[in-house]
Amino acid sequence: MRRLSLSDSDFQRIRKLDTCLVSNAIERLEARPRNEGSVSGAAVRCQFPHVPPMLGYAATGRMRSTTAPVSGRAYHENMYWWRYLASIPEPRVMVFEDVDEKPGLGALVGELPTVIGRALNCVGYVTNGSVRDLQERTAKNMRRWRVSSSAD
Repeated sequence: MRRLSLSDSDFQRIRKLDTCLVSNAIERLEARPRNEGSVSGAAVRCQFPHVPPMLGYAATGRMRSTTAPVSGRAYHENMYWWRYLASIPEPRVMVFEDVDEKPGLGALVGELPTVIGRALNCVGYVTNGSVRDLQERTAKNMRRWRVSSSAD
């Protein structure tokens, strides 16, 4: 599958736009229904509002945190995910949907996956599930990292 990426100058121009403007522009293209994909709901909130807005290419996944991983002791040991993540253009944003019956019962990302994500030039993480070890990601560690979650 061929992956498209923006030029650096186009990427920097988009970075200057606010979310509402981009959302409205996408809706006017009529590429999909207006009620699909553009609303996150009131429960999703930025965990670090002092960090500048993020912009990156989404690396998407679906996980269950209430069941054991298919292989290994923990989900971060799944090398298929990290290889897929590395195949996405930089900068990257990890986006996980918690598909458990009750999202948020277990955390999908904590300190170690965050460190690995940062090493792979991820600028943030978005989920409808839980995250943990947020205190570990503070101050200098969070300069370029954003987390948005609805289950915390």
